Amino acid sequence: ISQGADIIDLGAESTRSGFTDIDEDIQINTLLPVVDFINDNHKIPISIDTRSSKVAMAFENYNIQFINDVSSGFHDSNMLEAVSRLGCRFIMTHMPREHKEGKIKVFDNIVNEISEYFIENRSFKNLLTILINIMLFILF
Repeated sequence: ISQGADIIDLGAESTRSGFTDIDEDIQINTLLPVVDFINDNHKIPISIDTRSSKVAMAFENYNIQFINDVSSGFHDSNMLEAVSRLGCRFIMTHMPREHKEGKIKVFDNIVNEISEYFIENRSFKNLLTILINIMLFILF
């Protein structure tokens, strides 16, 4: 922070290639004291890096500015609703299923791969519905 960070992204579950899931309560208990410390001592936006809506919602009263989900809401079907309830920004990342399996995916066409990843998934359609509803609420 003292060296000029603009945002702090905090997570308690590694998503390196071949990762294993970490219990949500362990993630929450790991993150809470860190978020408390940062909020008590610094004025900097905080991002919670999680694939879990339960973890995200644990920070409902902490003024979190971002949820950073490497699964883009595909891992947890309640994530988009949680982000909507939190009223924060949502960072959606492309993570092929091979990544969790510890394999390296070779892409023939990365743009097509990312398009298929989002368009073919039900969660992307839900996100569009949420965004349309928010826009309609603001306009009317």
